[in-house]
Amino acid sequence: MKGKTFAMVASGALAVVMLAGCGRSASGASSPSAAKAKSKIVIGFSQSYTGNQYRKAEDSDFMAVAHQLEKQGKISGVDFLNANNSVSTQISQIDDLILKHVSILLVDPASPTALNGAIAKAVAAGIPVLAFNDGPITSNKAYQFNFNNPKMDEVAMQYVANRLHGKGNVVLIRGIAGTGTDNGFYKGMEDVLKKYPGLKAVGTVYGNWTESVAESQVASVLPSLPTVNAIVTEGGEGYGAIQAFKAAGRPAPLVVGGNRGVFLRWWAQQVRKGYKTISISANPWIGGAAAYIAMDIVNHKHVPKNMTMPLLEITQGQLGQYKNVPLNGMAQKSYSNAWVTANVLK
Repeated sequence: MKGKTFAMVASGALAVVMLAGCGRSASGASSPSAAKAKSKIVIGFSQSYTGNQYRKAEDSDFMAVAHQLEKQGKISGVDFLNANNSVSTQISQIDDLILKHVSILLVDPASPTALNGAIAKAVAAGIPVLAFNDGPITSNKAYQFNFNNPKMDEVAMQYVANRLHGKGNVVLIRGIAGTGTDNGFYKGMEDVLKKYPGLKAVGTVYGNWTESVAESQVASVLPSLPTVNAIVTEGGEGYGAIQAFKAAGRPAPLVVGGNRGVFLRWWAQQVRKGYKTISISANPWIGGAAAYIAMDIVNHKHVPKNMTMPLLEITQGQLGQYKNVPLNGMAQKSYSNAWVTANVLK
């Protein structure tokens, strides 16, 4: 089944933030749909971080599917908690969700290792755990649903190597230090760089997968850098880097985009001037798919212990399909529950 391309709207992200602030769910006791729910299933979701466009889109997609499930009477609500990029807070929140005895626990992990004890505690309490998006984690207790992160930046770096004929200076923008996703993305970069001695990583910064952070970090190192031929990011901070180059009076180098609306709009403008690139990123709709998979786990259907969500790559020829992505949004594809069953749970 073919997926439908669409963009996250700001109001969806706001709804997620409001729910997180309430500490309670997509429904709440006063929700009309909750009163009609035939199920007592509550999905607990411990989100490590919501501070960028990707995570807001991921959370919005999860909540959209959760609302559908609630209206259908398949769940009674969601407990959504945001750890604000704190491992200790996320552990505490997982403990809280265990005490509430949610039906299943979804975790977008802040660390590949530090949550293992909390996850084991949940499983021992009879609560299955689905760790997704920012993995893999080292626990063998949880179901895992992630992207092939090394592949993403392998594709990006290989594109740069091909365009530069294996020679040039590259700036690397990493994500959040210590996370499994950052480690995976960086491995993809390194694997390609090892094959091209003429490609030199002349600067590496952490952009926290956030445009403004990437801009300030690149600006701080740019005065000490030689000519930069390309920028490779992990989470789409390319536009922030471009702004740092612009402020320094230096031309924008080759940048592999990360599917964010602001970059896609800039790229569309630059095409008229002969600019060529690609854009590739994780698909935020993993949040929606995780909600469907959670229901299959709770209902004791066959679910593999390890699952992979496809990446979303946009070529120059496909750019026109994403012209309406909001500046503060992410390009993404949504899929049906049937598609998830056929392509993820295979």
